[in-house]
Amino acid sequence: MATAPRVRPLTVPERHISAFNLIRSLKDGDYAKLLGSLGENEPSTPRSVLADSVHGACALEASVASELLDAVFGLASVGHKTGSPPAQIAARVASSAQFSDSDDDRLRFERRIELLLDCDVVRIQGKASSLGTAHERVFLSAQILTDLRPLFHDQVDGDPEPEGALLSHTLLVHFIDSTGSHDNFFVVLDDGDLEALNQATNRAIAKSASLKQKLHDSALVYMASEE
Repeated sequence: MATAPRVRPLTVPERHISAFNLIRSLKDGDYAKLLGSLGENEPSTPRSVLADSVHGACALEASVASELLDAVFGLASVGHKTGSPPAQIAARVASSAQFSDSDDDRLRFERRIELLLDCDVVRIQGKASSLGTAHERVFLSAQILTDLRPLFHDQVDGDPEPEGALLSHTLLVHFIDSTGSHDNFFVVLDDGDLEALNQATNRAIAKSASLKQKLHDSALVYMASEE
């Protein structure tokens, strides 16, 4: 007699384990409120608004609600990238050694994840997150470091005074690469470069505003990125 294929467990990132443990431990009534709060929101609802909705419905701290959504949307993104249906992803998470449950509790946990992944807002935002990060590098943050470098005479005696100074700026960009690793790159800028960067940024903002208006006029949903 043929046996069912063994489910290959899915390792959950350490930062999301507490969120999935919360999903496991919610009382049935609170889980229903969580599911309902997600179901009543449009797929294009900003992540911060969704977190407020979950926070209000389930009486969770705002930061906890945000962490829970990050975990669920991240799982939905994995499903989209791998082409796996919600039931399969849910089974893989529930069977992970990271969560020790009896058979009944494991099936209950699995069903809860599947229902969350089936929500339109989770499914579509997970897909948007997957497509939005399908690049070699994804920007996380930036900082501009400004330096003043004094220039001294070749012969430095006594209490030397600088003969001049150079002013420069270093653009530090923090990003995540296609393997999920965090890294930085640095590029030096002068004042002219800062102005060119500012003009390019302002131009991109203006183009974005124009395209958002056209999307609004066409009734096509704009999926804002909050990564």
